[in-house]
Amino acid sequence: MHALDSGIQTVRRALDQIDKGWSGATAQIMSKLFGPEASTPEGRARIKQEFLATLKALLKSKDAGGADIAIENLRPGAAAESRSNGIIAFAPNSAGQSDQALTETMVHEHTHAGAHTNDGWYLDRAGNRRPNLGGQLYPFTFDNAVNNADTVARSATALANN
Repeated sequence: MHALDSGIQTVRRALDQIDKGWSGATAQIMSKLFGPEASTPEGRARIKQEFLATLKALLKSKDAGGADIAIENLRPGAAAESRSNGIIAFAPNSAGQSDQALTETMVHEHTHAGAHTNDGWYLDRAGNRRPNLGGQLYPFTFDNAVNNADTVARSATALANN
């Protein structure tokens, strides 16, 4: 529940910052995550829609008391997964993540549930794109980035810290 609350706070802060002036560091992160379109009014509006849908999913989980969140053994390499039945399952070792990593994982999974994002790639700690668990690496385009769970989750963190 702590990670769920933290995810809600992170996405709310990101929504508060999306239309404001960004620090140089935040602008650089957003450009690396989405490309130059992130700084355009249209790009910001698209990212904002992903945040709103994600926040709705996070609040739904909170209102349900976390009943849609489970701890289960998952496929190798997976820290968590969002299922079509609405359950978000975390691997037992997920609790050992740092607070920031667990919050980003919570937001990541709720982008799947609320914004229907995909896993076109994963991001390492430096924000570099890495293949997804299926070994795929979608092309880097704004559309793919705005529909990518790791990108939306990482950008929420960046904006929340703007």
